[in-house]
Amino acid sequence: MQDLASNNRGMMDILGSVDLDTFTEDHRRLFALAKQSGDHAEVTRAYYEVLAPIIESWNGRSFHFASPVRKGQSRDDALRALHRSFAQWLQLRVGQRCLDIGCGHGAVMRDIARYSGSEMVGITIGKGEVERANQLNIENGIHKLCRVYEGDCHKLPFHDESFDSAYAIYSLKYFSDLRAPIAEAARILKPGGLFMIYDIIKTDLFDPDDAEHLAMTELFEFRCGMPSLHTSTEMAEVGAEFGLRVAAEFDASEGMPWYHYLVDSRLYNLLALSRFGSWSNKMAERLGLAPRGFAEFSENFLSGTVKSIAECGRKGILSGSHVLVLQKPALPSSVRRNQDEDGS
Repeated sequence: MQDLASNNRGMMDILGSVDLDTFTEDHRRLFALAKQSGDHAEVTRAYYEVLAPIIESWNGRSFHFASPVRKGQSRDDALRALHRSFAQWLQLRVGQRCLDIGCGHGAVMRDIARYSGSEMVGITIGKGEVERANQLNIENGIHKLCRVYEGDCHKLPFHDESFDSAYAIYSLKYFSDLRAPIAEAARILKPGGLFMIYDIIKTDLFDPDDAEHLAMTELFEFRCGMPSLHTSTEMAEVGAEFGLRVAAEFDASEGMPWYHYLVDSRLYNLLALSRFGSWSNKMAERLGLAPRGFAEFSENFLSGTVKSIAECGRKGILSGSHVLVLQKPALPSSVRRNQDEDGS
């Protein structure tokens, strides 16, 4: 309860400097424009400019979901275990080089570097994230193995076949067209290299002809400023266009739902998911305990997002723990021998 109160105070401090009515109005406008153009970059940027500090204050620097592997396991422990699994699924080891596409502040790559000893390179479009990630790499004593650069995954600033593996964690869901980022991942991979995607996707239970399914997923997409979510089949088909084959595919949640840590607190459920929570937000705004526009802001972007995730997760139409591993074809043994002989 103390952590919840502390997080609420921190959130109010962050939101106190934001015109929430204007943010909500701008989000609606930018999202509508993005739906027309197919480019969600601006609405996503504006969304995270306000929401990223709030999400970080609640969840730390790893925004993706992980389910616990045992009862009572902390979220931090579950995330570290998941990140170790990433290294295993990518078959990483000392001396290899791996690219994190959309690395944010670099929490995943630091965990993977500690576990595998491999060289980790991160790429993000946010200049502030680059500076913060590299500072955290230094503070954590992992800077010799981890380095973050500014760049766009539509045109990665790296040479062809310069990485042993790559991954995208909760990054591809912000692209309506997957061809450019997946093509770039294929380009920078060495022959035989692995590309892992861990993301929120529409599952096989999602029915595009079901009005309820459409309404639920479209509301979630609006609340997060995202384009229409992809299916694993779509990702695999785009990968095949660029010579990547499916090496493995599975769901990483083990027993407990992927959104477990979002809804496991009874008090949080009371405040975020119940009518009492909605009423208390309105009262807090009316009494001046919350900034103007907070009730609607929460209904859309805070408690509303939690509701969307829980409802879509329980319905089984979305998964936030789906793993797809794609592989670039290895060179024929005769070509490898010739390259070894040439010293290339």
